Order: sequence, then C-alpha cells, then structure tokens
Amino acid sequence: MEAENEKGILIEQAKNRARNILNAHKGKDKFIFISNDLQGKHQRILDAKNCLLAIDEVRIKAPVLNLESILNRWNVLKQNEINTKAELYLISDFQKSNFPIDFFTKDSNFTTHLLPIKSYPQTNLTIDTCYFESPSHHLDQKEVLNFKVTNASDKDLDHLSVKLNLNGKTKALTTLSVKAFESASASINYRNHTSGIQKATLELNDASISFDNRLYFNYNVVPSSKVMCIFEKKPSKALRTVFKDVVFDYSEAEVGNLNHNKIKTQDLLIIKHITNPTSGLINTIKSYVKQGGSLLIIPPVEMNASSYKNLSEELQIASYTSLNKQELKVSALNKQHALFKDVFQKQKKTFELPKVNLHYSLQDTEKNQKEEIMTLSSQASFLDSYNYDQGLIYQMCSPLRLSANNIENHALFVPLMYNMAMQKSSTQPIYYTLGKSHSINIKTPLNSKPWRIQKNPDVDLIADVKRIHQKTQIIIQDILQEDGFYNLINEDEKQIISFNYDRRESLTEFWDSERLAKLTESYPRLKMWKKEGLILEESLKEYRSGFSLWQSFIFLALILLIVESLLLKNWKKKDMKLDNEDLYYENTH
Repeated sequence: MEAENEKGILIEQAKNRARNILNAHKGKDKFIFISNDLQGKHQRILDAKNCLLAIDEVRIKAPVLNLESILNRWNVLKQNEINTKAELYLISDFQKSNFPIDFFTKDSNFTTHLLPIKSYPQTNLTIDTCYFESPSHHLDQKEVLNFKVTNASDKDLDHLSVKLNLNGKTKALTTLSVKAFESASASINYRNHTSGIQKATLELNDASISFDNRLYFNYNVVPSSKVMCIFEKKPSKALRTVFKDVVFDYSEAEVGNLNHNKIKTQDLLIIKHITNPTSGLINTIKSYVKQGGSLLIIPPVEMNASSYKNLSEELQIASYTSLNKQELKVSALNKQHALFKDVFQKQKKTFELPKVNLHYSLQDTEKNQKEEIMTLSSQASFLDSYNYDQGLIYQMCSPLRLSANNIENHALFVPLMYNMAMQKSSTQPIYYTLGKSHSINIKTPLNSKPWRIQKNPDVDLIADVKRIHQKTQIIIQDILQEDGFYNLINEDEKQIISFNYDRRESLTEFWDSERLAKLTESYPRLKMWKKEGLILEESLKEYRSGFSLWQSFIFLALILLIVESLLLKNWKKKDMKLDNEDLYYENTH
C-alpha cells in the first residue's frame, strides 16, 4: 500500500530527504538510531554509513507512532550530552491526529525543521469499532454484534458489504449505506453453535488502504452459567424460578451437607439466610471470590453477629449491625451500575420501587470500597457491591422474604439476579489497540509459572506480570507491531487476545503547507523546508554554516507516520513482517 503524488512513491521521497539531511552534515558526525518500537538495542551511536543503512531499511507499518513517547525518549538521551545544541527534523505528511496544534506551539529549547510531503487526496473505508449487546455468551444464544464504519471519501456508498468470520469460516453477511465523509452503524445477528474461545473478524473490501479493513476480536462461549445457592432451612422458590432458564445451571445445597469443592466451579454463589457461617465455609468463600467468583450475601433475620463480623473482615466488606423494623422504600438506584445495564432501556413504563420492612444497618471501615446499587429513603443501603481481588461481592441488607421486603415480586428482581450471574469481574475487552499499554487481569497467583505472549513463530515475548489493586495483571506495553490473534500462555493456562491497528491512522486530515508556513512565521523556533534533492542539501549546508556546531547535538527524525498517504495500495502480507525503523538521531561533536 503505497501512496503516490506527481513525484512518485512517498516513502522513497521521505527516505531521500533524510539522506539529503545527512549529507548536509559533516562526515565526522555521529548518529543515534532509534526504531519505531523504541527498542533499547537501537539506541546506539552510528557513523554516517550505518545511519544511511538504517534509513534504507525503513519499511511501512501501520501502527501509529507515538510522537510524545519518541520525544520523551530523545530528551532522556540528550541529558547525557553536555554543551549540545539540539535540532529536530520531521519528514512527514503531518496528519493532524498525530501532530496536535500544541506540538507546534509549545515552548522548546531547540529548533524544529518541518519537511512536509503531500500526497494526492486519499479515500478510505474503515471498520472503526465493534461491541456486543450482551457481555455474556452462551450456546445457541442470539448474538447482536454492533459495529461502525467510516467513509472518508467524497462519494456516498450504498450496499456496502460487511462479512463476519468466525473461527476461520464465514458466519454472516450484512450490508449498509454510508454517506460521504460520515460514519454509519449497523449490526449482525447470529447464534453460537460451539462453546469455548471464538476467534472472529469483521471485514470489508477497500482497495485504497487495507490495514483497517479487518477488525479482530475474540470472546468465550460457555454452555451455561453455573449458580449455586447455599441455604440453611429451606431453599428459595424465588431464586429457583429465576434461574430455571436454560442458560443457567442452577443447584442448591444445604449448609450442613455441602461439598466445598463444588463451590469453586460456580459463576455465582449465593449464601441465603445462613445463621452461623463457620470458619471453614468463610475460608472457602474467600478463596472462591479471590479467584474471580461472584458472591451474593442475603442475611437471615437472626444471625450470629460474631460469625458475620468475621465474614465481613475476611471479605473486606461492611459489617451488619442492628436489625431495623421500619417501613421504608428504595428511593435511589445507581443506574450506571453494571447490574442495571439495559434494564431501563427495556423497562419503559414507570413503577414503584421496592418496599422494605426489615433491614440491617451497616458499619463501614476504611478498607471498604463499596459501590451503592440500591439505597433506602433513610439513606441506608439496601444492595451494595464490592470488588475483592479478582471477584465481585453483592451484599443485601434485608432477608429475602415477603415479611422483610417485596423485592422477589418486583420487576427489578429478575434482571438483578440474571445480571449477577452473567457479570464476571474478570471479563476482558474483546480486542485491544496496538501502540498503547494494556493491563489484563488473570486468575493465576503472582508467583506462578511465567507468562509469554506469542504469535506464530515471529513473536515470543516474556510478559510483565504485576500485582495491582489486589489483582494479578499482565502488563502489555506498546511493543507489539502486528494486528491479529495472540496467545497469552504459561505452562498451565492459555488465553487468546486480539489486537487491532489504531484507527487514528485512518483519519485523512493533514496540516497543509500553507498552514505550516504560517506557524513558522508565528513561532521562530519552527523552520519549514519545501526544497528537495540537492537544492535542499545545499540549503541546509548554507543554513548550518551560519552558526558554530562545536559540540552540537543534531536530532534527525524520519517520522514516517504511516497514514493513508504513505501506504501502498497493494500492501502484501510480507511487508507487515518487515521491521519499521523510522526514526534516527544525529549527534554532532
């Protein structure tokens, strides 16, 4: 994918101008070369010959070059140079998404040389994003996949075809219309017929720029969500009714006849009206939540205060104190909470909120970081949630019986229970964006076997694992270069993660030469060069002869921001495997 103007291929023009800049410097000058991925091995002193080789090896790649990161790295390197004069050369099409106005206007202690290259106006179609309506995925479930397409051309497009591939096979097709220079949203409906990890792509045909024609994503389909209710005297008919749906695997166990090993396999664990939770049960529950399980606590009318205090301390939640016999109503709902996702879009008519006759007061501590879900008219809690390690805890403040409240007969009861079972605290995005740092939660303890990030034989990296906010996370820095599916793997576990190129590269708005020229008039530290070839080389030599370069430090940046104007129209897959070494620095002594 190579953009051209009347003077040929832009990438070669940019490299030629970089050579002109090098030739304008003295032969004794030394250079520091830094590749686009900011790898440490490229931060070394080079002579002019090897720096020219580095220019020759520059290849086009789609990831967005983070200009701020490059300049920050340069500033670190400059600190090692004493009595130096710094200058920055930028060779680019100056795409606005990568060159914000404050880059040109902010103060600096060095001169910045702008060498713009202009291409013909480009047209482009982009799949910008996609997302599911439901966060959970089950066998034979109807999926609604929403997506957005942007048309960066001056022509309206009708009957544009978008294809969904699932596990290497075409799953569904749809069409949409997109007006010129606008975006349009659409959806694809289909059903899941296999369980496990699903590797999917959305694709459209666009001959101009292909890196944004495909969007990779993945998700996990489970046969059913497992829900277990531990009760003391009798099970709950209300819970049994809610979870009779085929998407749930619902089971019940009396607290005195409980198989603790079965708890760890549940998606949602409910402890209902347990008078005296034992230390053994508390330890099992704590371990279950730490490993990513969701827990709902429904208090009894009569409880062992000491046992429940121990439970609260172990789970770092508020403690139950006094039982209040008072007629109240739920007066406030946290509609932004995940449990209420889509509830009020589907529930159009107004209704009275639940009535409450019995509720426990709560005593918070500094360790508690609760999120209120439902609040009573007295400002007391009715339902709260907590994050604990990898898991989620929901704490009710009233027993589940009609003499205490009418929640089980209320319209909110079914969606609340349903979403508790479906919500997973460890749910990951269906895809990530290249060029950014990401944190991925894992259930494995920090001291487990090392994790690696792999893709075909080309990528095999050791993952950085840290403990952050009580969670074990894999930190993925902006080192990955290609879109697609990656394996996140250690000896015991394997995950699939999807990466896509940053869609900022698809934006086709640039700083034109006239605007750049006006900026150089307003800011003396900016200089723009429109000349090319030997004329550019001689002009730079003349410019450099105007001041002393003794112990000077010159920074040459060939910033090939890979936008439409720099992409080949028939970009081959093999081009994506070539190294993108598109920055270099010069050190003059």
